[in-house]
Amino acid sequence: AESEQEKKQISFKARYSIKKVICKGGQANVHKAYDRKSKKDVAVKVYKKEKLKRKEHEAIYREKQIMQRLNHPCVTKLNDFYEDNQFIYIVMDLMLSDMRDLMIEVNAPIKEADAKSIFYHMVSSVYHIHRNQVIHRDIKLENFLVDEDKYDKQIIIKLIDFGLATVYDPNNKPTQKCGTLVTVAPEIFTDKHYDYKVDCRSEEHTSELQSQFRISYAVF
Repeated sequence: AESEQEKKQISFKARYSIKKVICKGGQANVHKAYDRKSKKDVAVKVYKKEKLKRKEHEAIYREKQIMQRLNHPCVTKLNDFYEDNQFIYIVMDLMLSDMRDLMIEVNAPIKEADAKSIFYHMVSSVYHIHRNQVIHRDIKLENFLVDEDKYDKQIIIKLIDFGLATVYDPNNKPTQKCGTLVTVAPEIFTDKHYDYKVDCRSEEHTSELQSQFRISYAVF
């Protein structure tokens, strides 16, 4: 008889067809995949369990729980979650590119209204997670994915990667040092407690980088 884990793997493979790798990471690779039920392409982050330490495994479940409490058009959605004996699969929306790569690769004028829309979506995403007691702790250009709505051609921005995120508890404020050196808030490198403001500081740094890349004038 098939084990429960084997059934889960069959269930995943019955619904999703894995295609090419679109991003390689230290713990997981992100694949483009086809969802047979919705008939749409999706992104699937695949973790190989034998490479994960216990704390890393726990962090994946913490990321899953955090994503499940968020529901906003500017925040990536956890569409599905599977685990079997060998792998953990996290199914998310498939997006075109991240902000940093797009700004480097593409050089064409955009309207001021589009630039305002990009910034508005970025701020809206951070505002939403804070309203749901989540601190992201790794706000940077690479963690904002970009796409275009197929119907009205509007730019879509989504905040991703909640691997370093934490649920804020005012009675037990975080002190963990984490983030990306270029955009991390200085408060995180002190031995003091911090709160949501670290994301606001990182977002401010990210906006400064946008200006350096001339996002308001040359992105799309």
